[in-house]
Amino acid sequence: QALISGTKAEVVNVGDSRAYHLDPLGLVQVTRDHTMASEAQKEGAFAAAEVAASPWSGALARYLGAGKDIEVDYFGPFEIEKGGWLLLCSDGLHRVFSNEDLERELGAGTDPEAVARTLVEEALKRETDDNVSVALAYRPGPQRVSSTSVEGLEGRTGRKDVSTD
Repeated sequence: QALISGTKAEVVNVGDSRAYHLDPLGLVQVTRDHTMASEAQKEGAFAAAEVAASPWSGALARYLGAGKDIEVDYFGPFEIEKGGWLLLCSDGLHRVFSNEDLERELGAGTDPEAVARTLVEEALKRETDDNVSVALAYRPGPQRVSSTSVEGLEGRTGRKDVSTD
């Protein structure tokens, strides 16, 4: 989940969906995964390079529905700079895209709906083995923040423009 107010964004997450922020300095993964392998890496049991190859890389340690109370992580607030992006995506996208691929795709466009569709279509072409969900916000200038949400398997699309006056 993300909240954008003016030019500031805040993100909460649990599970293996991710948030990324792209600004003029490059792409940064805002959230961290809550898989068994990621939790083991956090505790020092795995090196970062070992997480993706681990048989525990897809097993969730924390997720919605795991119990009555669940611990979520909070990130922010952070500034979405002019020309910056906020990407929220499911693991069906981030498992088949490198950070360099994501940075290139986001940097190539300015229309959140078109970029979201491109990301979903490319993930499906890469034969992702999971659902693909993408939500994007782009700040083209000081007066508007545009966003969109696209679901890969269901084909649902929504678009919302938010004034930042």
